[in-house]
Amino acid sequence: MVLYYFVGPLSRIERGNKNGKFVDAFAKYMKIGILFCAGGDVFLELQELDGFDFLFIFGLASFLIGHVWYIVAFRTCGKIRAKYSLPCIAFAIGMILVLFPHLDDDLVIPVCVYAFAISFMGTSALSRTPAFDNSTPSFSASRLRGIVGAFVFIVSDTTIAVDKFMAPIPYAKYFIMVTYYLAQYFIATSVYMAFPTKNIDK
Repeated sequence: MVLYYFVGPLSRIERGNKNGKFVDAFAKYMKIGILFCAGGDVFLELQELDGFDFLFIFGLASFLIGHVWYIVAFRTCGKIRAKYSLPCIAFAIGMILVLFPHLDDDLVIPVCVYAFAISFMGTSALSRTPAFDNSTPSFSASRLRGIVGAFVFIVSDTTIAVDKFMAPIPYAKYFIMVTYYLAQYFIATSVYMAFPTKNIDK
């Protein structure tokens, strides 16, 4: 939740430039995504309690919605590019094929949808381009933070899937929490200089 309040000040730093409306939209979508992911985090913690296994699907749904908002945010500055889509789609299909034999029937569709959603988020982060062909080192840093956040999130979620459905991973919970918060940090801070004007880097 700290990251939710962190996004606002970062976006306000840029609000005065000519790309301010894009900054506002990008930050707003990011904040919504962070809120849903925070809800998913709570559900996944509670589902570990006896008798609360059913909350896993709520956590999955909450994270799914969060990823959709991250995708919307990343799409404010770039169209999806095929060269990035194909590897991410291949990863999603690979994960589904690996997990499929271990999934209960009622989880097959939700897990498949989620796998494609996180892969699409990675594609969206990779596909970001500067507004108005205005490329700067600051934008490149913002894009890199978004990419790192998206793919660390994919690593975190993949670990959850393998640990829950295939085989327990030693210290999985600690690894998942560290990667999850790192991912959220990088995604949230990608708001800074997301739409800089050229004179910022001079």
